[in-house]
Amino acid sequence: MGPSGLGKTQIAIEAVYRIHRDHPHCSIFWVPAMNIATFENAYREIGQALNVAGIADVKANIKTIVKTALSHKSAGEWLLVLDSMNDMEVAKEIYDYLPFSLKGSILFTTQSKSIVAGMDLPKDGIHAISSMERSESIQLLKCRLDNKQVTDSKSLNMLADFLGDIPLAIRQAASYIFETQITTAKYLERCKSDSNGMTEFVTKGFEDEVQNGILRCPTATTCRLSVDRLASNFPLAAGYLRFVCFLANNNIPISLLSAANDDDQSNEAISALQAYSLVDRQQNSDSVHIHPLVSQFMRKLMQVENTWTEENASVIKKLADFAPEPTEDNRDLWMEYLPHFLGALEPRHGALDEQDIVLRHKIRNSYIVTGKDKEAKEIFQDVVRAAGEGLFNTTSADKRLETVINDVLGILHKQGRHEEAGSVSREIMRFQRRVANVRHLDTALAIFSQVMKERRS
Repeated sequence: MGPSGLGKTQIAIEAVYRIHRDHPHCSIFWVPAMNIATFENAYREIGQALNVAGIADVKANIKTIVKTALSHKSAGEWLLVLDSMNDMEVAKEIYDYLPFSLKGSILFTTQSKSIVAGMDLPKDGIHAISSMERSESIQLLKCRLDNKQVTDSKSLNMLADFLGDIPLAIRQAASYIFETQITTAKYLERCKSDSNGMTEFVTKGFEDEVQNGILRCPTATTCRLSVDRLASNFPLAAGYLRFVCFLANNNIPISLLSAANDDDQSNEAISALQAYSLVDRQQNSDSVHIHPLVSQFMRKLMQVENTWTEENASVIKKLADFAPEPTEDNRDLWMEYLPHFLGALEPRHGALDEQDIVLRHKIRNSYIVTGKDKEAKEIFQDVVRAAGEGLFNTTSADKRLETVINDVLGILHKQGRHEEAGSVSREIMRFQRRVANVRHLDTALAIFSQVMKERRS
């Protein structure tokens, strides 16, 4: 447990390697726990790895059957790592699906003291993480720099002190120094110069989380220097960073980045982001990860620049254009993309434009393909609610009504109620004239509701 940026995930990874070394027969499962979508995707992979019966069933409750499988003694020894479980509502839902076995253990990383308190754990099962020791900070700097860059011990110590011995800030500083081949003294000078200009930025959104007991400004400063450098020298990489900060933090498919910019230099752009420690990518991996603090920094930066709304709308449009129509054949691909589509939509406020509706419509269809009728209904109701509140930036009521009708009919067909769907469709046609000039979807829905009532009477 501890604030973001202190290396909780890295500590968990190190623990995993040691456990694997000392207990080779212990199964280890890594579960990103930022939201339910990433949690369920990881559980699905666990079920597939264990050949759990029913895991391929579209209607299966993945979370329940994997919990049951791991709770059974036949599962053997296992370690379940829940990483980045920081949201209380997500934690409450996840808690119901945690397995129990005398041969199993659960390790989770979190920033939230409230989540830890809710787990009712023994004191010796809670490990609070703080900033590194100064000697550790110096060593982290040295291991990432050339020998000629680490001869000034005084500057190394002053830089570590300025950065608050925060692992993420230290890594980003070392990456910048190495890539630009400047001295630690020169970098410290740039940090101090930039920190004077960070006051306005911090007061506008990137406030320190005092309750976490750690100053966040050093990380904001190192991010700012690296982002400015990339914007000047590699705009494509900077553009990718602005794109991924709207997605879920973990397991961002490389293929999804083509939605941001289908450029021949995409690999070089990703490598540049890695070089400056702004994203991480495991060797031979087909996905990247962005640290939550980097994502938070980029979002706040765009708010200060007053470009956040425009950038968010642009990302949603690109994702809506990129997302394939959900089918049984691309179900696994959709499960991979889904957390990121939801991540882009999550911060959306105000009016919904056509691309918002297109992406939500595709997500809803993906839920139906994967047997999640409840989730399909919820996202459909979100669109209906927005329409009823006059939050559509579109003038075509006919198109909105057509979408609603097709959604309803699609659900009926999905449930095998084909005759009812046909009957409803015919009766809707009888009321076409009554809705032809409707300008608000809530009015159209009221008429559609009346159609259904009259049909039943």
